[in-house]
Amino acid sequence: MRLDPLAPQLTGWNNPRERLTTAFRNNEFLLYQQRIWPVSTDVTGDRVFAEILVRLHEEERNLTPPGTFIPVLEEAGLMPLLDRWVVERTLEWLWTTGRKRSFRFSLNVSIDTLAHPGFPKFLAERLERYRQRASCLVFELQEFDVALNIERIGPAIKALQDLGCNIAVGSVGKQTTTFKIFQSVRAHYVKIDGSLVREMQNDRTASVKIQALSRICRGLGARTIAEFVEDSEILMLLKTAGAHYAQGFGLSRPAPISELA
Repeated sequence: MRLDPLAPQLTGWNNPRERLTTAFRNNEFLLYQQRIWPVSTDVTGDRVFAEILVRLHEEERNLTPPGTFIPVLEEAGLMPLLDRWVVERTLEWLWTTGRKRSFRFSLNVSIDTLAHPGFPKFLAERLERYRQRASCLVFELQEFDVALNIERIGPAIKALQDLGCNIAVGSVGKQTTTFKIFQSVRAHYVKIDGSLVREMQNDRTASVKIQALSRICRGLGARTIAEFVEDSEILMLLKTAGAHYAQGFGLSRPAPISELA
């Protein structure tokens, strides 16, 4: 598969696919996390809730910007390999380190991963191996991707939910939202796009949109998570708008998963 010619400029790698294949072989990826905090009395903080992120060792040495390798992985068709690595390492961490507390982790998952018929079986086997309940995992999909690929990924989503996992739909509010998408995947969480959250301070319309989203999601049995919460003013506006959870640098920055132990 031909990679975008911009990839070497972004990463500084002459051969991005070969570099990433080597990273998998040498276990150069790192698990990071960013906390997701309850802001509504409708939800409790009985579990530590966080989104799982992935970094490369060389990113942490400031050699490449965080997350630069993700578009390269997508172009190279290697996202299913990364998604499985994240699932395995997350469950392994829960088994070896995280047993003293109750956790719920949100994992981004690619369409290609869900389209592969073997992924639900892989997940079931790993849950059994590491003796974890499926309810500790939330798989996040982007709204646009769900809309375009629902027929391809529908069976996998149902299989994950049958195991006990939850589904989150992300980047909501970025464009006109079709609530049938949430219903079709029985989304438990709806992540409000950061671009809409940021507008709340200067645009009353953004607050009204988020309030409407939160109200409709409640009616559908889903909970909202507002992204890119950068200060206390936005947090207070979100509470008024009825959001369930908040995530962003104003609450906590990404950090190694080991800091949750």
